[in-house]
Amino acid sequence: MHLHEINHLEVISELISILFPFFRNNNKLCCLSLNACELGEAHPLYINAITTALATALSTFNTLKLFDLGANSFTQDRAAEIINELRGHTNLNKINLSLNRLGKKGFLALVGVLKVCKVSDLDLGYCDIDDECATILVNALQKDTSLKKLCLDGQYAEFQDEQDIHITATGWGTLFSLLSRNLLEELSLYNTSFSLGNEEALVLAQHLSNNSTLKSLNLGENNQMGRTGWQAIFASLQTTALQSLDIRFNNRNVPMRDLVRVLESPNCRLVCLYLYRNGLNDNEVIDIAHALADNKCLKELGLEEGSAITKRGWDSLGVVLCDVSSIENTFTSNHTLEDGVYGPSGSLLGDLLDINKNNNASDAARIKIMRYHFAEESNGNENENEMSAGMRILSVMDWSILPHVMAWMGRKDDCEGHSTMYQLLRCIPELIEDQTQAKPALGKRKLRC
Repeated sequence: MHLHEINHLEVISELISILFPFFRNNNKLCCLSLNACELGEAHPLYINAITTALATALSTFNTLKLFDLGANSFTQDRAAEIINELRGHTNLNKINLSLNRLGKKGFLALVGVLKVCKVSDLDLGYCDIDDECATILVNALQKDTSLKKLCLDGQYAEFQDEQDIHITATGWGTLFSLLSRNLLEELSLYNTSFSLGNEEALVLAQHLSNNSTLKSLNLGENNQMGRTGWQAIFASLQTTALQSLDIRFNNRNVPMRDLVRVLESPNCRLVCLYLYRNGLNDNEVIDIAHALADNKCLKELGLEEGSAITKRGWDSLGVVLCDVSSIENTFTSNHTLEDGVYGPSGSLLGDLLDINKNNNASDAARIKIMRYHFAEESNGNENENEMSAGMRILSVMDWSILPHVMAWMGRKDDCEGHSTMYQLLRCIPELIEDQTQAKPALGKRKLRC
């Protein structure tokens, strides 16, 4: 059940009360979402009724698997009253409490839920976690093996004007200790700029280096972190199994040369890397392109037009995806990268990425070779086309090798194969056997194109 963004707060408590029979008698209700209803912002005349109605509703059934209370701005007393009723939902595995001021009471209530529910996905973004709350949470998770995805976005980025609640390096160290237990698979620390600096980054790097399970890390918009912090994190990633790294919106703080070393490492496991809005220049993009020449794992690279990247930088990525200087270089180009690069309109990047995305590496290499080496070359006369350089090579190839090349061209029923085979038969018509004539003698052949 989704009740998103219901802003007519006067009717919320009445609505929830009306739904009591539905909650009580529906033994299949597994999802309840009240995201962005701003219930905690209700007038004092209504907030008590809303809180009581919601808590009572949760106590009438026990089948929830997902509960979303995000973006409601509940204070810790109200949040705790509601969270306490989740303990009866023992199948609960996903909880979103983001953008609520949980405080100590809210976290203590959450501990009670975590003890009886196997929660795998927990969103605590913008919840004003302080050092004490961090300790409460981590202590509760000491024997927990269920939590795989944890969101800690925006700590001390909201509500800071109301009271001085914030997390220090000590609290972050406590939270990061969860990584050393090798259970978490996804961790989001987006927009923690007010509290995550170099000191905290060094602690994070230490725990990352000892982790073998984390697959996704979001460090977007952390502008307080300087070069030292980023270098430590990138160094730790060379020994992890991380597959997705999001560092968008960090302006010029990220030392790209150190990130390039991660991509160059034979231990690199990154599949997705998001670099949007980092002010990259041509030289940095060229370094990334060189690193991708031998990288066989990165599939998505987040780069966008409109930054400081010019044609020179974009062309370097085009070359690494399809180096047309020779057939061999095209064959050994990068056939893995397939998404995320939004280059200038009119460039071939989009086409090359689509080729990689829709084909395995072997088939992508085949399509690129036939498209960029064997296609006819226009000579300016719309009625005449010149033989491509690749076709010239085939036209003088030894007869014993040519059948293998033709089998390679025609192994898939596609436009590239049909077009190349047609061009080849135009150049070497002897390949079409004529039963009324003797077979052509092996040896040199006269070009027909």
